Parts: sequence; C-alpha cells; structure tokens
Amino acid sequence: MVFTSGPATVGPGIVVDSDLGNAIRNHRDLINGQSPYFRKSSNFYKRLSQRLCDSSVVLDLFACSLGQVGAAELKVPVESSGGFMILGESFESD
Repeated sequence: MVFTSGPATVGPGIVVDSDLGNAIRNHRDLINGQSPYFRKSSNFYKRLSQRLCDSSVVLDLFACSLGQVGAAELKVPVESSGGFMILGESFESD
C-alpha cells in the first residue's frame, strides 16, 4: 500500500521537482505533452508494474491531498496489479 499526500519529487518516478516556483502539471499539460517528467516517470511505473505482477504483489494507492499526487503516472501499476486507487481531499470524515 502507498499512502501519500503529494507527488514524487525525486528519483525515477518524479512527477514534479521540489522547486516551489515550478507548478505541477495539469490535465492540459498532460494532453499537450507539456509535462517535463510525465513520459519518463510513466515508463518507470510501467516497468514497476511488470515487477509487481511477476511477484504477485498488488499496489493500492490511497491519496488524500488538495493538490495532485501523480495518480496519472501511477495508473498503470495500480490497474495491472489488480489494486485500487482511492483519491480524497482529507483523511477526515464528517
């Protein structure tokens, strides 16, 4: 299980760099190919999904954040391993 409250900022699965002056990509950036890390991180997560399946490991993603967490990049390993992706704005409930 992965519990996260923000996108990856380092390593091969990077979604956005840690410089707060650079905004995280949005849906339009993904569609237009304007996201500098999307292709590289997606390829990393595709390779990871194969390793998960070969090891019979399921990846579940529980993400609670008002901002983006990189769910587009994590879609393939979650789906191919048979996991669940749950996105929310907080861990609190009314």
